[in-house]
Amino acid sequence: MCTSVTNDIFSQADLTVVNFWGTFCNPCINEMPELAKWNEEMPDNVQMLGAIVDVETVDSDEYALAQQIVEKTGVTYENVIAPGAFDQFINKLAGVPTTVFIDKNGKVVGEAVVGAKVEEYKQHVEDYLNEQK
Repeated sequence: MCTSVTNDIFSQADLTVVNFWGTFCNPCINEMPELAKWNEEMPDNVQMLGAIVDVETVDSDEYALAQQIVEKTGVTYENVIAPGAFDQFINKLAGVPTTVFIDKNGKVVGEAVVGAKVEEYKQHVEDYLNEQK
């Protein structure tokens, strides 16, 4: 897990799927194995990023729990704890999981998806990539 986030992370792919989740959120945890599988199947120009909303520091109990969850669910994509870096999103979240889509310039594309709706995430990515052709 990573603790520093800059816009550089988004420049690594044409589209970044950012899944906001919490260690307290069963629907978040339950969708993670499916997200991990999808991450392996994504086109090279799309990346997955997990953003943990309830972890403030690496020495917290929540950080240790988040590490256990990531390991147990088989997640291989990057997960970040970023106090301050994602506040503009976190402060507006209706709940978790919430997934947003960010282009390589750091701009949010389309609407956020609230709830564990992996098929909807996939459709959003497919639609975005088709629009870019």
